[in-house]
Amino acid sequence: MSLTPTHRRGLIKRGFSEGQIKQYGFVSVGYQQSLVNPISDRLAGIAPGGKNLTNKFSGLIVPIRDDSGFYIGWQFRILQKLHGKPRGRMEAVSL
Repeated sequence: MSLTPTHRRGLIKRGFSEGQIKQYGFVSVGYQQSLVNPISDRLAGIAPGGKNLTNKFSGLIVPIRDDSGFYIGWQFRILQKLHGKPRGRMEAVSL
């Protein structure tokens, strides 16, 4: 998974450097994004069989790590348009 130019521009506009974007692991995902490697479907946001996410919209994943650097969840930023203007909404997912 990678980052779309639109999401990259948005992060830079918010003050993130290219290094921080890479360090934090932001990624763009499509509707029910396929995963390169299947993971446990016992995790929140993972479809049965572990091959897809369960997201209903395209958006930006903002990973959340613990003090040891392990992923413990993520926020999913949905970019929607309201009256023709982009509007973001966050949804939290815990692992």
